[in-house]
Amino acid sequence: MRFPNDNEMKNELKTMNFYEGLKKYSKFILGKIEEYSAKVSVDFRNPKITIEHVMPQKLDSSWEVELGSEYDRIHRTYLHNIGNLILTEFNGEMGNKPFKDKKTKLNTSSLNFRLDVINENTWDENTIQKHQSNMILRFLETFPLPSNYREKDNWNTKATEVTRFSPLAEDAGDIAEGNRPLEMRIDKGIIMVASWQDVFIKFLQYIKDNQDFDFDLILDYQSDLFGKSEVILKWASLKILIENNADLKNRYKTFDGKVLDKVKNLSDEMYFIHINISASTCMSRIANIMNKFNMTENFVEIELKL
Repeated sequence: MRFPNDNEMKNELKTMNFYEGLKKYSKFILGKIEEYSAKVSVDFRNPKITIEHVMPQKLDSSWEVELGSEYDRIHRTYLHNIGNLILTEFNGEMGNKPFKDKKTKLNTSSLNFRLDVINENTWDENTIQKHQSNMILRFLETFPLPSNYREKDNWNTKATEVTRFSPLAEDAGDIAEGNRPLEMRIDKGIIMVASWQDVFIKFLQYIKDNQDFDFDLILDYQSDLFGKSEVILKWASLKILIENNADLKNRYKTFDGKVLDKVKNLSDEMYFIHINISASTCMSRIANIMNKFNMTENFVEIELKL
């Protein structure tokens, strides 16, 4: 899996059946775009707020004139396109009404989307494409990718060039994402791993079991190392969190790699590690610990499964 870059998203949104192809999410997406553009909260879950096809789903003679001689092609091409869609509170009231009547009604709307419509004198292929461009730009602004993913192809080609790397490598997170680990080498010893959470747990296990390192130092500096203080917890502390948030039960594992429901003999001193992390987060956490203990770059290396 990978992020599609901005160019891919633009091309897809230009041609896709946004209304039907994203049936479960189209209203949510339009609602989030509206919130981002208007900078105010939008109750888009309100059933009165619905998706409006500016060019209606059924054309009458007035709309055929509005669209011009190629009305049939335009209707087939753009009906469910993001360029023909807005959110309104008046969907049931506008229906197949002529464009000028829709504009009049939209003048009373409180939603920012109306501006793309009421500022136009006609609604034809050119204005649909103009609205499409505006909506695609707003989509990319509302759901932005990290800057380093926006333009590049995002295919992880590093795996064919790099099979072993250190978490301290500048691009360790990028190398890890989209790939699977095969083994972890720590101080020339080899530990077999099957996932990135496995890598993190077994790295911590190594630190805990090795007298050359102070595991308690990690416990004391979790906020600095991980950006949060509840990554490594004893059962006595974790069970209090779970009482308030039952979802946490599956987000922690023991050093044996077991989730809570699989642990038979719980004790207050038993450690649990937060494992709901991405590959890049795993690399970042390990790199911070390596820096804390002044480990060299080749002290820990990850071998990828190709």
